[in-house]
Amino acid sequence: AEMLRDYPESTVLIDHLAEPHMGDAVEFAHVLDLADFDAVYMKLSGLNHFATDAPLYLSARSFTRRVIEAFGPDQMVWGSGIPDIVDAHLSEYTEADRRKVKGENLARLLDWD
Repeated sequence: AEMLRDYPESTVLIDHLAEPHMGDAVEFAHVLDLADFDAVYMKLSGLNHFATDAPLYLSARSFTRRVIEAFGPDQMVWGSGIPDIVDAHLSEYTEADRRKVKGENLARLLDWD
């Protein structure tokens, strides 16, 4: 967070949901706090690093729900796996929100027109 305050023009894309299995709940709370910065995005990827119920990894839904609630669909990017993962983990969101996560956000981030 300090770096983002020092360099507010920076854009950050956090990979693999910040590897939540590598730290504790307090550390991950700090990761969720990064959602307060508009230029910080979270990749919905790496579910296979801590869940084993492929292909949709539904056992991780309570966790991904917390992340998606923090970052919102405007700051989430689909990272890898089948697109059905996005649909399964954002099922309570609109199709327009899921399209953002599936590619529109990344296209905007990379300035692809």
